[in-house]
Amino acid sequence: MSLPTPARPRLLLVSPAMAAANNGNWRTTDRWAAWLQPLAEVDTVMPADAPARIEQADLMIALHARRSAAAIAAFAGTGRPLIVVLTGTDLYRDIRDDPAAQASLNHATALVVLQARGLDELSAAHRAKAVVIEQSAPAMPPLAARRACLDLVMVGHLRPEKDPLTALRALALAPGPGAAPAGDRAPGRSATGTGGAAGGRPRADRACLAPAATR
Repeated sequence: MSLPTPARPRLLLVSPAMAAANNGNWRTTDRWAAWLQPLAEVDTVMPADAPARIEQADLMIALHARRSAAAIAAFAGTGRPLIVVLTGTDLYRDIRDDPAAQASLNHATALVVLQARGLDELSAAHRAKAVVIEQSAPAMPPLAARRACLDLVMVGHLRPEKDPLTALRALALAPGPGAAPAGDRAPGRSATGTGGAAGGRPRADRACLAPAATR
C-alpha cells in the first residue's frame, strides 16, 4: 500500500514589481518563483493584492521591507512562517529611519540579504535570524579580448542612489599598460586620471564604455 503524497505548501510570494517593470525586484521574484515551484504552490502577487490571499497561504516570502510592509504586517498576525527578503534600497536606506520598514524586520520569522556585507546593516537581533543568499546569473561564454581598448558594460537599474559613476572611479584606479605597480611609483606620480597612464596619456582613451542599463 502506497502512502499518500503530502500536499505541497502554499507559498505567497509578494513582490513590489512584476514583469512590466523589468527591474531588479522583478528579476529576483521571477527566478525565485521558478526555483520554488517544484517545492511549493507559488502564488506571486503585488503587496496590495496580498491580503486577499493570506488565508490560503501556508507561508509568505516578501521582497522589500518598506514596499511590502503592509502585506508583511497583515501576514504577521497569522503566526505562519514569514520570510522578508531585503533587496536593496530597503536595506541600505529605509530600515534606518522608516518605521514601516523597521516593523517588517521585527515581524519576520527570518530575513534574507543578497550579499554578505548586507548583514552589517542589521542590528545584532536581526542578524541572528538573517541568512545570506547571494544573487547569481547564468554563466556566459567568454569573448575574445580586444587589444585596442578595454570593453566595459555596466548593467543594472541605474539611478543616482545606485551611484553609476562608481565604475568610472574604479577604472581610474587601474594602472595603464607599462605603468609601475602602486608600491613602485615615484612620489607625486599617479597611474590614474589624465596623466597617469604610461607616457602621460589619458586613461579614458583606452576604455570603450557601453552603458547597458535596464529600465
